[in-house]
Amino acid sequence: MGGRNVANKKIFLANYHFKGKNFLEKLLNWFLPKRKLPKGIKFYGSSMFWALSPKAVEYVLNKIHNDIKLKKFFYYTFAPDEFIFQTLLMNSPFAAYVINENCHYYKHPPKTPSPKTFTKEDFEDIVASDRIYARKFDMLKDHHVLDMIDASINKHS
Repeated sequence: MGGRNVANKKIFLANYHFKGKNFLEKLLNWFLPKRKLPKGIKFYGSSMFWALSPKAVEYVLNKIHNDIKLKKFFYYTFAPDEFIFQTLLMNSPFAAYVINENCHYYKHPPKTPSPKTFTKEDFEDIVASDRIYARKFDMLKDHHVLDMIDASINKHS
């Protein structure tokens, strides 16, 4: 979760769905000045998969709910789920408790938009990993791997 500035100064209409949306985004970003980043915040970003305490979630929800400017900034930002929680928590009293470690096991082949969908052939790798979560599965493609994971968990319980 590096301190890189992941906040984009462009306007994104990710919450809208209409014909010509991408063209309108281009026009808005061509004619309007770049958005100003909220002052006093260092931006952090990484995977959108995290494990959070209820108090940390409550803090983020209250912060967004009570800060209209911040809420508006994230609303028009590309992929806010990849930096909103990280940014707000790293700029809060919770920062000292953040552990920068991904709890998810996944395989993301190079130059592909999505992680690999696991099958029973991946079972040994999944079990051998030190991660407590895994993604991605598709029961229609291969439900056996999930049955194998369940059996392994039940065996060790």
